Amino acid sequence: MSATPPTAHPLAPVGPARPARRVSWSFVLVTLASAVVGAIVAVLGVRAIGDGASALDAVKIAILAVLAIWTQTVLHEAGHAVAALARGYRPFAFGVGPLRLERSTGGWRLHVTRSVRGIGGFASLLPPPNAARPRLDDAVYLAGGPLANLIGAGLALALMPTLSPGSTAWLAAGAFAAFGLLIGTVNLIPFTSAGWRSDGRGLLDLVRRPALVAAYRRLQELGVLTMTGVRPRDWPEALVPPLPGPDADRLLRIGAAQLRLSRALDRDEPDAAREAAAVLAEAYPETPDGQRQLIAVALAAHAALVERDADLLDAWRERLDGALFDLTAQRHWLAAESALLRGDREAARAALDACRAALDRIHDDTSRRILVERLDAHTAVLAGARGPT
Repeated sequence: MSATPPTAHPLAPVGPARPARRVSWSFVLVTLASAVVGAIVAVLGVRAIGDGASALDAVKIAILAVLAIWTQTVLHEAGHAVAALARGYRPFAFGVGPLRLERSTGGWRLHVTRSVRGIGGFASLLPPPNAARPRLDDAVYLAGGPLANLIGAGLALALMPTLSPGSTAWLAAGAFAAFGLLIGTVNLIPFTSAGWRSDGRGLLDLVRRPALVAAYRRLQELGVLTMTGVRPRDWPEALVPPLPGPDADRLLRIGAAQLRLSRALDRDEPDAAREAAAVLAEAYPETPDGQRQLIAVALAAHAALVERDADLLDAWRERLDGALFDLTAQRHWLAAESALLRGDREAARAALDACRAALDRIHDDTSRRILVERLDAHTAVLAGARGPT
């Protein structure tokens, strides 16, 4: 049960914090394929062990299968990373299940969060700044993950004849090969799962939807500028995307609205901010898990800085759990904003202190600099200096 008072504001969140579970045929098919591969691995393993196979051997095979899935998932994301690094990309964050490895202003940090529905892992990298990027770069990045799985599977199959049939090493190599073939092949099939696109879908878009790919690249260019120190208010006008219409690609529309909202907030343009915020609030219910939380933090910031509405702010602030990336600093800043709007100065001081302690978790110097400015302004107000609260 939410502790936040209800709000009738038109930008208030609609629906549950996490998307409702729906039957996804792609997920069902992948699950069935995994079960079939697991059963084949188990049968072959038991046969290789022979008549002496025991319940303990069955448990061992099951454990090896689980480990094979995890190591192949790690290999898949590593394949994306290596392929992207070879094309000059900059690593930003990686995730496998609940594990996250993120680059921030305080360095690389490993932490645990909840898993995101629809994806087993991800590799987030940004292209180099001021570089003309051919579609080949995107193709290499997308293909790197599946190819890593297939190459790993091939090496494991080549190794198996040198191992004793039924041994732990032989069983591990077999499971690794089987799930490598499965993960590599499935990811080359064009499909979506809980709103997330497979690598095969991305490769198909490169061929069939070049205009969409070009639009996504414009969004990435602004992300690169932010990572290299350019504030949203200083982004080149030619790069700032228009708000796509309601019939446009959903994730493109969301990305453009998020960037336009960041720019409007940094330039103190309330009308432009409300226009972008309305698009994000409308898109929120159908946005994939993991991305929904990024919309929530953007709309919470809008509620704090433009609407000055504590109820609206808290309604969005309660929906930050489970983002792809660490939002700890932003969470504490928003708590301070809420406390100030409600006149609770003690709670505001505690939240400001907690935010300062978490500044090293912010991913780029630009966002950190903007947040520090806001923290300093509130600290001055709380210390008795003149200014708005």
